Amino acid sequence: MIKPTSKIADELFKQIMSFFPNHIIWTHLSKLREKRIFYNNSVYSLDFYDETTNTIIEFYGDYWHMNPKKYKENDIPDFAVSYGKIYKAKDIWEHDTQRINNIKKTILNASIIIIWESEYISNKETCINDIVKKINKKLKNNII
Repeated sequence: MIKPTSKIADELFKQIMSFFPNHIIWTHLSKLREKRIFYNNSVYSLDFYDETTNTIIEFYGDYWHMNPKKYKENDIPDFAVSYGKIYKAKDIWEHDTQRINNIKKTILNASIIIIWESEYISNKETCINDIVKKINKKLKNNII
């Protein structure tokens, strides 16, 4: 089964990739596809992984990840009910936190950047520039 992708996330990833054409980048938009990691009987697909700088970008859709700026902890998204178990926003936040912690345990010293959909949409240029600066800083400081 092919995982659906976000067109707005694709836009961000294409922009970031254009700044670093010689980097080894794992994403569904590249030849390498998404980087998959295994931890404690779980498989995690990374949205974007720049292997050259050990930088991960996770794009959180406001609805799918229940952006705390838009949802309260006891809000129940429509999709949660359709999965047969009732999930609240706080359950999704806990899952996301555990997922990020497990990724950190697997890919040591990785920089993990989380971008919220609304954050990107409200100021695309600033968001892109911030990510590019972080990656360039790692390159400059030889933290790769």
